[in-house]
Amino acid sequence: MAHTSEQRNNLRTPLCGAKKKNGELCRAFAGQGTDHVGIGRCKYHGGSTSSHRQHATAVEAQRQMIVLSEPSEKDPMQTLLDLHARAAGQVVFAFQRIKDMTPDEYASPEGQTFLRMYTDERERLARIAEVCVKAGVEVKMLQIQEQQQELLIRWFDAVLGRLNLSEAQMDKLPAALDAAHPILEGSARVLPAAA
Repeated sequence: MAHTSEQRNNLRTPLCGAKKKNGELCRAFAGQGTDHVGIGRCKYHGGSTSSHRQHATAVEAQRQMIVLSEPSEKDPMQTLLDLHARAAGQVVFAFQRIKDMTPDEYASPEGQTFLRMYTDERERLARIAEVCVKAGVEVKMLQIQEQQQELLIRWFDAVLGRLNLSEAQMDKLPAALDAAHPILEGSARVLPAAA
């Protein structure tokens, strides 16, 4: 079926774009005559070679990942955690594509692309996990410490409110708290010091 020049000039329809022998650019549709229509070169300009098929497979997989992902407008820590979750999902995605492949499928351009993607995504996941650990352990521990301190203060206020202590007893309270302070110091070894 012949295509009109209007269809070929449509900016939303990608063209092959390879340079022909006469110096003009190929006006065939991207991937025309190949198994990756819409991506890369046409069949007359190397689109059916293994390297072009690998490239087309990677481009299509990246498009799918982008379409299936959702943007995050959360705090930096949550963004890191979301990024970690997405990277883990991408490792699973690539693994699902290669886990049942036969040796012949592993050797195919598509198989090689997904194997490379699986390796790359695992390395990226490890880097993101390292950043999460570096950024998150300290922050999370400080948050836990602050929550424990707030809980302890609320608990202590509730106990004092029920005791109805006299002024003389209230005057003795700071000395009693100082005497009990080593107990809290011992628990502070488990938690990081407040900044």
